[in-house]
Amino acid sequence: MQSQSRFMKAIFAIAREIAMAQIDSLSNSSSQKQVQQRQLAEIETIYQSAPIGLGVLDCELRFVRVNQRLAEMNGLSVEAHLGHTVFELLPNLADQAEAMLRPILETGEPLLKVEVRGETPAQPGVQRAWVESFWPLKDGDRIIGISIVCEEVTDRKRIEAERQQALNDLQQAKVELEQRVAERTAELSEINADLRQRKSILRSLFDSAAMPMGVVELCDGDILHISDNGAAASFLGISPQAMQNRFASDLGVSRDTIERWITYYREAERTQAPVRFEYYQDNSPAQGCWLAGSVCPIVGSPSGHPRFSYILEDITERKQAEETLARREEQLRLTLEFTHIGTWDWDVRQNTVVWNDNHFTLLGLDPNSTDDPYQSWRSAIHPDDLDRVEQALQDALHQHTDYETEYRVFYPDGTLRWLVGRGRGMYDADQQPIRMLGVVLDISDRKRAEQIQEFQAVITRNMAEGICVVRADNAMIAYANRKFEQMFGYDPGELEGRHVSIVNYANDEAGAEAVNQAIRQAVLENLEATYEVHNVKKDGTPFWCSATTSIFEHPEYGSVLVAVQQDISDRKEFQEKLQTSLKEKELLLKEIYHRVKNNMQVVCSLLNLQARKVSDPVALSVLRDSQSRIRAMALIHEKLYKSPDLTRIDLADYIHGLAYSLLETYHASGNHIALRLEIEPYSLDIETALPCGLILTELMSNSLKYAFPKGRAGEITIMASLRPDHQVLLRVGDNGIGLPDDLNLARVSSLGLSLVRNLTKQIRGEVAIVPQAVGSAFQIVFPA
Repeated sequence: MQSQSRFMKAIFAIAREIAMAQIDSLSNSSSQKQVQQRQLAEIETIYQSAPIGLGVLDCELRFVRVNQRLAEMNGLSVEAHLGHTVFELLPNLADQAEAMLRPILETGEPLLKVEVRGETPAQPGVQRAWVESFWPLKDGDRIIGISIVCEEVTDRKRIEAERQQALNDLQQAKVELEQRVAERTAELSEINADLRQRKSILRSLFDSAAMPMGVVELCDGDILHISDNGAAASFLGISPQAMQNRFASDLGVSRDTIERWITYYREAERTQAPVRFEYYQDNSPAQGCWLAGSVCPIVGSPSGHPRFSYILEDITERKQAEETLARREEQLRLTLEFTHIGTWDWDVRQNTVVWNDNHFTLLGLDPNSTDDPYQSWRSAIHPDDLDRVEQALQDALHQHTDYETEYRVFYPDGTLRWLVGRGRGMYDADQQPIRMLGVVLDISDRKRAEQIQEFQAVITRNMAEGICVVRADNAMIAYANRKFEQMFGYDPGELEGRHVSIVNYANDEAGAEAVNQAIRQAVLENLEATYEVHNVKKDGTPFWCSATTSIFEHPEYGSVLVAVQQDISDRKEFQEKLQTSLKEKELLLKEIYHRVKNNMQVVCSLLNLQARKVSDPVALSVLRDSQSRIRAMALIHEKLYKSPDLTRIDLADYIHGLAYSLLETYHASGNHIALRLEIEPYSLDIETALPCGLILTELMSNSLKYAFPKGRAGEITIMASLRPDHQVLLRVGDNGIGLPDDLNLARVSSLGLSLVRNLTKQIRGEVAIVPQAVGSAFQIVFPA
């Protein structure tokens, strides 16, 4: 390899001299040109006779120089190369060339000994291999081209493949070697006379064996490599010397693999016998392969650690053969399971399909005259079923589920048949699909019986109502039962063959055909539709029907719409009367709310007039409290009267209006008492709103009367929110002088707080005094 490397460097020097000589010839004198021309001719002779391919590309990747060997490799003449780009001459290698050559022109860095695979015009369709090196050609610091040195290694690769075949011939030798190693290990102490000779033989076999093998010890939960042959070192991509006395973990072996091998070694140590095993190695340099191994304990380890020998073999080909056998067995099992059916075998990677003769028969085809089975199958499937069938096939393959679907096929004579296809995917070690095996059988008789049975069931199930069967292709009535004919006032059989729009009522907004098309579209989109339709009898009388229409495949008419209709004229009339009555009651209820509110306002006005003539402060306070309570109730009726919902009231809006009304009642709307409201959006029913309004009135009245004596400034806070446990929290507080320390809400005798306590119980809530540094606060919690 070193001599070859030196040769390639010399060839490169020649190629560079040729290129540079051509450049220099453009600027040198006449005598110098003659010398250079002579030198150039000598170099050209060497260049053209070189046993490897040589060439020069310019910056546009056009061939400037090509020797005869490179031209032969590419299958083109030298002249055909000159002035043409790599992409023009070698399109199959264009992508690889672009990826390798462009960086050289951009960076000026050479690319050495890179392996290239592909096809050339020299041998179309044949995969060949080359080892190539590329050096930039420079004129000073400027890159003017690329020099190519190319050596074909196709034969070498073939020889390497043949070497792999030779490994199989050593299988028997490996078994004998394992037996001899096990026997000789037990007899080592008794055969001192033959030790050197046998050791030499074993060492020779060990070093020259193509199978990885070696001697290891178990130490500190790891595998210490004592001695390994070249094949083992090559498997890990290093030299035998680099493996010696190195732990497997230091050599890049995964922890999972180490633990796996330690298990095998421990088993061999326990049984004192060879342990054989197989496993899939997915992180090897070969990018995944099946391996068969054998480990055997060695008696008398010098270090005191358990010592073992191991032998490893690549059994990927054997596993592939076993996989093929398993596939054949599965195909046979499926054939036996589904008797009298066609079978198919789809090679996913090659995209080829193999059928048995019965499969062709099920499609009405001749096995001897069908060139492309898959396209014949696709052509036979009903166009409406093709996309669904192919999608089901792909879904089953990639979702690792069994494939099963029913579909229609046309025979060459136009006969329609029903088939069912079933299949199961097969996958490689990476769970990628490689094959699908399946079967197909004729279910036409079963489908026809199912359709007739289903159709008869629909007729039987709906005979109590009006039934109409309409063809989907032309909207003609194919069948109407007696109830349907009587409902529309037609004689028996009179509707059959008539367009279905004859029963649809036409008005200024939509014609009869428009109504029919709207119903038809809804049914076709959803397969079934339930609706109310305005129909017309034979004598022109309009009436309302409730209808349910489904789509159905009829064995004679194809797709049909089966409509079941019921006369609901009486129900529609009752609904209209009920709606009118409801509107009248809503108006009446609003009027009641309005009158109650007005009456309460009259009572408030009377109390206000009475208060003007009362000089006793206690009596005046009682009148004012009564006035506030009446206003609180009147405000609810006012809000309900103005609300679109006559049963619920907006809490925030109600509290806002009530609070400012109380400020005005107690003449506290000046600047000395502020009001802070924090109310979350929520609505209360009238049964809860009235007690809440009275509770709020009592608590806020107390604050206005007692919390701020002698015109003291302050603030009243009202907060309301809905808690996560669906409880409403209402809090009324102030920053006034506060409550007496000995106040007990359960034993209080005042009318206002007694009302608060009783009203809270009425709405199934709880009231409590909330301690705070300044002022007082009451908290009421009740169900939402």
